[in-house]
Amino acid sequence: MQTKRDISIIDLSPGEFLVIACDSLGGIGSKKEDKINVNNRVVGRLTTQVALMEVLARGRGKDAGKSLFS
Repeated sequence: MQTKRDISIIDLSPGEFLVIACDSLGGIGSKKEDKINVNNRVVGRLTTQVALMEVLARGRGKDAGKSLFS
């Protein structure tokens, strides 16, 4: 498994990879101490969007499994 920052790639079999991404959004939300007050649905949508874009940026096919460090 390769990991770098918010993305991990697990080699399942030759030519098959599982790409996992995560993200967080600190200080933005509906809690009293958040710097920017927005609806939780907006926070969830934006956080999901960033993680999906990271997965999509990895490419597809043989390029998806390329080293994260090259």
